[in-house]
Amino acid sequence: MKKILSLVLILAVLLAMVLPLAVSASDTGTSVTNGDVADTPTLTSILDGSSHNYATPQNDAGADQAIDVTFTGTLFKQGADFSANVSGGAGVSFDTFNWVSSTSLTAKLHVQHGHLTVRGDRSVTLTQSGRTSGSVTFTINGYIDITAPTVSRGVMTVGATNTKTATAGTVETNDASNCSVLAQDTKGQNAGHMTINSDGTGGSIAAKFQIGKTGTVGDSDTGFSYTNPTTLPFYVSQAVVPGDAAGTYQITITFTASAN
Repeated sequence: MKKILSLVLILAVLLAMVLPLAVSASDTGTSVTNGDVADTPTLTSILDGSSHNYATPQNDAGADQAIDVTFTGTLFKQGADFSANVSGGAGVSFDTFNWVSSTSLTAKLHVQHGHLTVRGDRSVTLTQSGRTSGSVTFTINGYIDITAPTVSRGVMTVGATNTKTATAGTVETNDASNCSVLAQDTKGQNAGHMTINSDGTGGSIAAKFQIGKTGTVGDSDTGFSYTNPTTLPFYVSQAVVPGDAAGTYQITITFTASAN
């Protein structure tokens, strides 16, 4: 009987020593800290005042632009330091961030003028006190400015074909691999003919007025296009035949440019 009591006492002592340790150990593994995750912002859009996610640079003679935009997303923190990183091409930056709410920030978008601010998408991320969002796309549009060729016809004579090479026009664009220029006579009447009046009335020369990019007579009598031009070479040719009445005739060739 004494031996049995001794064993019970020993077990009781051991339990008294082990149980507090077990309770203490279980208390240390029940909490998880995740506050840093909640401070990482998300970014869903960047829009100007007209809800556009794009901008168009001004030409080389223009000015840099500062455009008011709004960043939308989640978890924007009041008092945080904000900045934006732009990849995909030079000429675009953001600054002057102001916190509006947890889902909205205002900022200034800066677009440099000139053809070096190349057309295309920019990838933009937002950094908030060292934590960076995923990216959204902001697009820079293409632009093209042209100076049309110039040419003086002079006096034409019956029975002759008068050909002139024009001073080539110029092209400025930020989208040199994806632009075009169309040259054509857009009159509603007698299109392609030199006429007394600019609208195509008042009589016309019988033969069509020839225009083209090369010196080959007959290159075009209705219009033609330049694909990805750097300059606008141009020539004109007019045949005058018996029966064409003496007078002053005119024609306007319209150059229409596109960079998109």
